[in-house]
Amino acid sequence: MGDILQDFRYGARMLRKRPGTATLAIVALALGIGLTTAMFSVVNGVFLRGLPFEDAGRIVYVGADNLKKPGRPNSMPVQDFLDLKSQQASLDDIAGMSSFQATVSELNGVPMRYGGVRLTSNALAVLRIQPAQGRDFSDADLQPGAERVVLISHEIWLAQFLGAADIVGKVVRINNEPATVIGVMPERFGFPDSARVWVPLPLVAPAARSDGERVGAFGRLRRGVSLETANRELALIAGRLAAQYPENKDRTLTAMPFLRRFIAGAVVNLLSTMLAAVFGVLLIACVNVANLQLARAAERGKEVAVQLAIGASRGRIVRQMLCEGLLVSSIGGVAGLGLAMAGVIFINRGVAIDDTPPFWVDIRLDPTVLF
Repeated sequence: MGDILQDFRYGARMLRKRPGTATLAIVALALGIGLTTAMFSVVNGVFLRGLPFEDAGRIVYVGADNLKKPGRPNSMPVQDFLDLKSQQASLDDIAGMSSFQATVSELNGVPMRYGGVRLTSNALAVLRIQPAQGRDFSDADLQPGAERVVLISHEIWLAQFLGAADIVGKVVRINNEPATVIGVMPERFGFPDSARVWVPLPLVAPAARSDGERVGAFGRLRRGVSLETANRELALIAGRLAAQYPENKDRTLTAMPFLRRFIAGAVVNLLSTMLAAVFGVLLIACVNVANLQLARAAERGKEVAVQLAIGASRGRIVRQMLCEGLLVSSIGGVAGLGLAMAGVIFINRGVAIDDTPPFWVDIRLDPTVLF
């Protein structure tokens, strides 16, 4: 151990003796590591880490698509959703949702406008999440004549209701209609993207099949069922419905990973391209540092010859060179992590200023990014 410490001290003296070469190597490593780590943090936080739910990789969006002009699957008529729910076997359960704009206020308070979502009573069970305070929706909340209820986000609870301890059971106004707060969702929850208010979604079948509200569907794949198997079953269900109902002609049903439905393909491609580019920068930095180290070793030929002449072993000389390289790489790595942390802070501030990001976006340095 004493010899190794001596090698590190000697290596530090040699770096101070030739600061120009050492500085170039450290800067190159810092830029390569910093840019790559910051960019990977963005990619990981936007779509690689996934939804912050238990076993979230099995959560899929199920939507209607046009057979003649296929595109991104979208919401479906209520009748299609009800038929899908009763006929499918590939998903543990399937829930529905529908977006709306919600104006929230206390009975005599200042109204605030938020994104809202209507959810079927099983939606949170499908996601495997519960309110941080209060209770989930129940089937009784969807019955005709039931008391109007609402779940609010942790952010609304703090900002608009000042973290009131008695928030559960409080009567507020949603779009000028009274509703009782039955729960507060966990911090950062904003399903399906950046919602802040959730109310029950009663599914009433309209007289005409394609009339009425349209419903987005999502569910969890059963254990052992692949996405391809689920899509084959959905295609069969869509075919049966098309044969029964003229309104369903040229309409199919498709399941896809939930995040793919809410993140544009162009965004994924752009971020992936940028990540590949900074990996290229890191590779170039490593090659340049290796060349600098080789050049330094060539310059020190006489020094190595003297060391051999006075009895130093080849192994000791190699260890000495490795200690110097480790010092350079350690300093460059620490500087790179500092640069990455500054980049992540800057990116998060920019995202917060420009827009409200989807709730699953969590750009940070974590063990996955670092290792």
